[in-house]
Amino acid sequence: MQLTECEIVQLDALKTPLVNKFYDRCRAKGRAKKHDNVWVVYYRRQIIAACRIQSIDGEYFLSTVMVEPAYRGQGLARFFILNILSQLSQPLVTFAYSHLRDFYSSLGFTEVDGLSTSLSSRFNQYQKQQSNLLAMSFVP
Repeated sequence: MQLTECEIVQLDALKTPLVNKFYDRCRAKGRAKKHDNVWVVYYRRQIIAACRIQSIDGEYFLSTVMVEPAYRGQGLARFFILNILSQLSQPLVTFAYSHLRDFYSSLGFTEVDGLSTSLSSRFNQYQKQQSNLLAMSFVP
């Protein structure tokens, strides 16, 4: 697969079930909702990567970044996320697994100590399920 053969698109809300089928296939825990800003990578008319950007009290939150296992290790996640970041005009927060700190840092994310009340509450909930998370932010 060549990255130039991939198409990155913001998914229409009516196609949300398609990304959830992809998430099921990859055993992702998150679910896309119609009000989420869902991005996908198509390769040969099939979704091979997806993520969602949620608006939480006016802040953008990146979640459920997933690449099809067969396409991992080929630079697809970097290509995908950098493409999305290039289109943003607002800061974006994500909760990254600690083993992905260097990856997200290489994309321009920095660790965040203080979060808004809404994001802090969500971060605390997520940490109960997965203790090795870091709050990171990208500012365009």
